[in-house]
Amino acid sequence: MTDKEVHKLSRRELLQLLLAQVSETEELKQLLGEREQELTTLHDNYERLRKRLDQKDATIHELRDTMRRERNARRIELQEAGSIAEAALRLNGIFEQAQKAADQYLENVRRLAEASEDEVLSSGGSRDGAGGQSLERSKVGSCLRDKNGSEDNGHEEKGESAAAAGDACLGADQGGAAEGKS
Repeated sequence: MTDKEVHKLSRRELLQLLLAQVSETEELKQLLGEREQELTTLHDNYERLRKRLDQKDATIHELRDTMRRERNARRIELQEAGSIAEAALRLNGIFEQAQKAADQYLENVRRLAEASEDEVLSSGGSRDGAGGQSLERSKVGSCLRDKNGSEDNGHEEKGESAAAAGDACLGADQGGAAEGKS
């Protein structure tokens, strides 16, 4: 309404218009209050949800870190297990090679002993000079054959080396020779 129209209205019409404006203002104020209360409630809910979401994000971050650590630990365990298994296989190979070398050494000692024994027998069994050494070798060879033949490679099973077995035969033979001299 324009100012001219308002001046033309009667007092009663103006009062009614004023009452209508006041009631409308009150309704709007009440609606504004309700909306502000809803907004405050929404804001509070938003803050609560944001805090919970931040907590959940922190928990997720911790769980991811824990998963990474566990995954790395598991990977290390698997690598170490693989390394231990590889080391065991390597040791097995080393032991097998050592056993082959010991067997080959014993076989060579046996051959030498047999050759010496054959040489002593063919030379007539003299004990002086080189013949005495050959006889001694043949005794060592016989001792080794006796030990290995009767005990089925007992030196290898007991952890003795072939050199130790030869030394034991020589020691026993020399001990017997010393007893025979006395």
